[in-house]
Amino acid sequence: MKYITDKEIAVKCYDDAVAITETLMANHYVVMLSKEENVYIINYIYSEYCDRNDVVFIDREEMEDMVFDN
Repeated sequence: MKYITDKEIAVKCYDDAVAITETLMANHYVVMLSKEENVYIINYIYSEYCDRNDVVFIDREEMEDMVFDN
């Protein structure tokens, strides 16, 4: 299981965010695009088949509970 944690890119322009996202997906990355204040954040992780079922997107609190409770 792969967790998206620290691989991210921040850009100001939505069109740039979409272009980067498309490029990453074309190169076998699974991506998550979000907006924080005045920037767009692209989180990404490599997946051989660019398959979202190979990656887990979960709430940060939930992930920290899983990591720090073990």
